[in-house]
Amino acid sequence: MTTAILDSPLASTQSVSAGSALHLVFDAASKIHDGLDQAVSDLMVPAREAGSGILVTRTSPGHYTVAVDSSVPFGQVQEDIAA
Repeated sequence: MTTAILDSPLASTQSVSAGSALHLVFDAASKIHDGLDQAVSDLMVPAREAGSGILVTRTSPGHYTVAVDSSVPFGQVQEDIAA
């Protein structure tokens, strides 16, 4: 598992593997969209290799988990809000 606290977008060189999750913390709402887009992009290859989709979950204000998830159909990105 990888944890990223974003003051700037993720570096495209960040290494991720199948079954991995990125835990993101944003300090400003203006950074969320670009940060989540980059995280999803970083997980596309592992998701394709796993034959799974990507799940983006808001766990609390400013906190998100982006993960390769076998419950998400291949080629799809789904969003969820943790209860």
